[in-house]
Amino acid sequence: MTGMWKRTIATVALLLGVVAPAPALAAPPTSDPYPPGEACLAVTTPSAAFLPGAVVTISAAGYGLPVGGTVTFTIIPPASSGLPPIVATGVADSTGVARVTVTLPSALGTYQVFATTQGCEEVESSFIIRNLPSAGSNTEPWLLAGGATVGIGLLFVVVAARRRRPRTAAV
Repeated sequence: MTGMWKRTIATVALLLGVVAPAPALAAPPTSDPYPPGEACLAVTTPSAAFLPGAVVTISAAGYGLPVGGTVTFTIIPPASSGLPPIVATGVADSTGVARVTVTLPSALGTYQVFATTQGCEEVESSFIIRNLPSAGSNTEPWLLAGGATVGIGLLFVVVAARRRRPRTAAV
């Protein structure tokens, strides 16, 4: 019985000695490093959602954009809208940021924004045009109703306190 245990332990040790160093001897990974490097150019919009017809300033900045460099912005509307792409060109200011101001169409959906400049890869962002504002709900009716309820409750407390006060009889 002890001979069987010795053989089992020897086999396990042999396997660990052969298998464990194998990953260290494997070829290095060929994938891109993590985290990925910084993009040459970045495109931003002031919000992720807009109302139809909104006037929006789209900007692009990055280490690949020199002062006075031009950036071509291409806004692709949703395919279902049938609208042509919007193309605008911005020039980098003294801070190295290129901006364009556009009036958004009334077609609802997700729009893709592409920015390109010489020497950098094309970068992408997106935004949504929808009829509802993205800021949340209207709380004014709830605040008015709550304030009125508290006011009426206080009025009831005052009336009840006056009715409970003992009165003196006139002699």
